[in-house]
Amino acid sequence: MTTLAYCGPSDVHRVLSADYRGPRKRVQPHSLSLSLNAVPSSICHHIVQTFEQDLLARLADWIIQLTDQKTLNSQMDHRFELFYDAVTEEGRCQLVVRVDDPRKQWRLPRFRGKVRP
Repeated sequence: MTTLAYCGPSDVHRVLSADYRGPRKRVQPHSLSLSLNAVPSSICHHIVQTFEQDLLARLADWIIQLTDQKTLNSQMDHRFELFYDAVTEEGRCQLVVRVDDPRKQWRLPRFRGKVRP
């Protein structure tokens, strides 16, 4: 299953996120989800140009490597993310690719310390 989502601006300056989830059981299929975040219009042209020239091929290579069983045996979930940083007045920015970065834990720890008055 493959999904594509268009999202609002990201608080962490994410431009694109691609998540591959391997099957958890034999009956569940694997899935690929692509999420595109809105970016400021002042840097949009630069991001599109850089993505088309350099990063689209890198994303395609990342997707193709998911067919390699050796890669998938070591880890079931994979992530490709693109972030922008260092925005200039000329409408340029630095783009950073992160592959398989550990996910942040959103759950509270099970055992929390007690607060004393």
